[in-house]
Amino acid sequence: MKKSFSAVAKKHTLEIKRNGALFLSLPMAFEVNGTQYTPALFRKKKNCYFYSDGIASITAMLFDDFITIRAQLSVENASLAVWLTRLFTGGTIAPIGFDRAHAPQPRSNMGVNNTFTTSLPDISSNGYHTPPCLNFSLGSPAGWVSYGLLDIPDTTECRMEESGSFLIENCGSHKLIEAGTSYTIPGVIIAFPRDEFDSITVFRKNLQRLGLYIPRRPSWDELPEWWKYPQFCTYGDQLIEQRVGQRIDTEWVRDFVRRGEEDFGAKHMVICIDDSWQLPHSDVVDTTRFPNLRGLIDEMHARGHRVMLWYTPIFEKTTNGIESHAARAGVLSKDEMTSPYFKNFPGCYAIDYTSDNAEKYLLEVTNLLFGSGEGQLNADAIKLDFLGTLRNPANATDYAHPEYGI
Repeated sequence: MKKSFSAVAKKHTLEIKRNGALFLSLPMAFEVNGTQYTPALFRKKKNCYFYSDGIASITAMLFDDFITIRAQLSVENASLAVWLTRLFTGGTIAPIGFDRAHAPQPRSNMGVNNTFTTSLPDISSNGYHTPPCLNFSLGSPAGWVSYGLLDIPDTTECRMEESGSFLIENCGSHKLIEAGTSYTIPGVIIAFPRDEFDSITVFRKNLQRLGLYIPRRPSWDELPEWWKYPQFCTYGDQLIEQRVGQRIDTEWVRDFVRRGEEDFGAKHMVICIDDSWQLPHSDVVDTTRFPNLRGLIDEMHARGHRVMLWYTPIFEKTTNGIESHAARAGVLSKDEMTSPYFKNFPGCYAIDYTSDNAEKYLLEVTNLLFGSGEGQLNADAIKLDFLGTLRNPANATDYAHPEYGI
């Protein structure tokens, strides 16, 4: 296959040409904790350029229509606590001027192109796509280029910066690289889509070619029958009736189901009891509004339906007056949630899934939600919400075992 680009390795850069003209110049350099590393071109082989200075190295692999970039830093005499890592630093990525940018993240750009100079592409986990699509694109009069991640980074922030560098990891000091080992920076894939929307398809296909993504679509017959039921979620009606939060109860849910049965003729539904059946942001049933939630769920089962419960797994409110599973299991961190939303819900703390007790905690919650024994709810599914509130390791105070991943 004919390459869609050509590349020229210079001492400290990788120049990419398209249609015979210079399209992109990538600085083969990176920055860790404010220290710049600029390895020089050390070895060239067919479709492989290796840059090294004995401590820092970057490997560029050229494929027919994409390039992979992998960087590594040797950690010699003392361990390294990684704070901030940027790739393609100390130079410019835009020799002819990119004027458009796109990230497939609705909260970032509302699904339309942004002007590169006013809104840089951002694929951080702070939007409606959680986890986000780890790919963004830049456009110029000469075409589009996309940047994607080959590895999952230990960060909630990942974006193009004003300098043209790529912020790869912002993880505070929680990521520790032992002396005598190496810090392998999450790899990047550079591709050349037809347009910004094609970049998502190209990213997926390239991950598949590299063996990093194996698609599997189950056949219709493999799916449980109830997965094929129409879903009726209470949240829309709650918005219309201004009942979001602790404003629904057993009788309201019964009426919601009855209307679904009568108005739509639905004999089998997946009923999502949304925000909320529990005390604020917890796994404790609000028995004032739902004195017998298990009985309500069993009633829905008897009518031929399945029940999904709304749930926020990233944090838990500690000021409800009742000890929750997370508090009892000792998996709450010291990090209180402080975004504007939580002004109305003070006392919410992040759950630390690196805790030694995390597995025990998850088993308890799973049994509570899905178990059919006494004191269990016998639900069929959960709707996970607020995943975008995953705490930022750059600001987090504690992880029991950050080596598990943050």
